[in-house]
Amino acid sequence: MNFIAVSLVALVLATLFAYIADNNSSANELALNGKRYDTVFIFLSFFVLFAISATRVDLGDTIIYAHRIFPDIGRDGMFSGREDPIANAGIYILFKIWPNAQIMIIATSLITLGLLFRMFAKYSSRLHMTVFLFIASNVFETSMNATVQFVAVGVSTFAIEAARQKKLFKFLLFIVIASLIHQSAIIMLPVYWMINAPIWSLKIKIIFWTGLILGGTYFTWLPLLNRLLALTRMGTYQEYMAAAGAGINIFRIPVIMVPVIFSWMGRKKIAEKYPHLTPIVHMSVVNAACYFIALNHWLFGRLTFFLEIYNFAMLPIIIECAFEDIQTRKTVESLAYVMYFLFFCYQLFFLRGNGGVLLNCFTNPFPDVSYVTWGTS
Repeated sequence: MNFIAVSLVALVLATLFAYIADNNSSANELALNGKRYDTVFIFLSFFVLFAISATRVDLGDTIIYAHRIFPDIGRDGMFSGREDPIANAGIYILFKIWPNAQIMIIATSLITLGLLFRMFAKYSSRLHMTVFLFIASNVFETSMNATVQFVAVGVSTFAIEAARQKKLFKFLLFIVIASLIHQSAIIMLPVYWMINAPIWSLKIKIIFWTGLILGGTYFTWLPLLNRLLALTRMGTYQEYMAAAGAGINIFRIPVIMVPVIFSWMGRKKIAEKYPHLTPIVHMSVVNAACYFIALNHWLFGRLTFFLEIYNFAMLPIIIECAFEDIQTRKTVESLAYVMYFLFFCYQLFFLRGNGGVLLNCFTNPFPDVSYVTWGTS
């Protein structure tokens, strides 16, 4: 079953089940989003994406994890001097349970999607819109590419919840745990002090414009960055950082700017009705700042993995606050669906094409990796 077919099935079924969960929800004054969703249909929405993610064989870095990382850690042991010790320990344990990389793909899919859906249900006021955006924005596909990093992204959702509650020790604890799963999570450390501010305060404006300026002057400060990288284990990235044309797709900028613009428009209503969610709203601003820099190199785009997921959860509330007239709000929501779907189709048909088989399982036990032609049919 090719990638286009799988992606369309995922978009339709996962969104449909989330829509039913929305319709069957009840009011809950204690919930952050004021709702209690139908857990059966949340699970079905989750399971559609989990079934696809857990049975993939050839998307992005999946082959590298399956053919190299999984058997290498299984052979060398969990304490073999590799980075990301918690991830390595987990992979080693899974290898001992069943020396077939499918178990790693299943486990990482379960953890990643389980934690993301937990966050979506906590913050989103329209779960079906959140699930739709998660898939249509290409982030679901990305979660199947950056396998271990997205496990760290899932764990980091606990840290952001702690930051929202201004619990510094708990925040630091989960950031440390996430960074031991994938070291990139350490970049989330400043977020605690960045997002805890009044809605669109001077601090938030400075963050936004700093990202824009750094993005525009990338090659001016790149030599300094390379010198700093040389002092760390990431020194090997210096050549990549100077590569021209290696940035993220510019068409992503209008997509990520939607919640930023709308949060500015609805800032007064957000401060009045959802002051407890202001830090989560600010994640969209921090994400945009990172995206401006990522236009110059894709490595910075990987940092947005930890930030962009909150756009999907918060956009329904942001639209609600930006447009008080119900008819206008419905029109804007409809336009959001259309624009994100067009972006989804652009990614699907023009960038990826028709290749890539997802719904297939490993047939050869590891460490036999003689097969190299999967996903070409």
